[in-house]
Amino acid sequence: MTIYSDIQKLTISPVVQMFIISGYDSGNPVASFRFTNEPIDVVWKTLTYTSIPIEASGFEFKAKGTLPRPTMRISNVGNVITSIVAQYDDLIGAKVTSLRTLAKYLDNQPTADPGFEFLPDIYYVEQKTSEVSGGEQPVVEWSLVSSLDLDGVQIPKRRIITSTCLWQYRGTDCGYTGGPVADINDNPTSDMVIDQCGKRLRSCKLRFDPSGTGQPLPTSAFPGATRYE
Repeated sequence: MTIYSDIQKLTISPVVQMFIISGYDSGNPVASFRFTNEPIDVVWKTLTYTSIPIEASGFEFKAKGTLPRPTMRISNVGNVITSIVAQYDDLIGAKVTSLRTLAKYLDNQPTADPGFEFLPDIYYVEQKTSEVSGGEQPVVEWSLVSSLDLDGVQIPKRRIITSTCLWQYRGTDCGYTGGPVADINDNPTSDMVIDQCGKRLRSCKLRFDPSGTGQPLPTSAFPGATRYE
């Protein structure tokens, strides 16, 4: 059975939509922001999505073959979103992933199952089209485009660096959650205070492929590049 067979039933569990906003600004990793339009926070695949009024529309593909240009609007109560766009260059070029599953599959449900979800929609922020920080309906609005319809936006917006990883150690993109491994110079350590990633390919291998079996590494470096740009 799949989630698509679920929605063919006479009665179905409510669909829950979640959004992940992530990307890069001037070579620096932008934190991932996770939101949902549900009345309370939800947990999906161990990640918490903060409840906030958010509206996204225009994801549908048209029969004429033109690419959709969705619009995303997020409530700006307390100027929370204003602080985010001020810090991260209006989120221009950020990746917006729309996730959907049924409420009964969320982590806190007795029927929880992370394997049941609809295919995600992935778009990128082209421009901020409106920002209202006061009044009765403060909101920030962006126009989105697909990766095939970008105009002068580089994705990802970061330099190609041959030997240095830009991810925050133990952050979301890095993904390492194990015990202490080595200091910043790749010297072995069992002290969590000293444990630091050297940002080199060897540093990544020590944590994700210590036996040298060729396991995939989550590094953001480009070992095959001869220069950076």
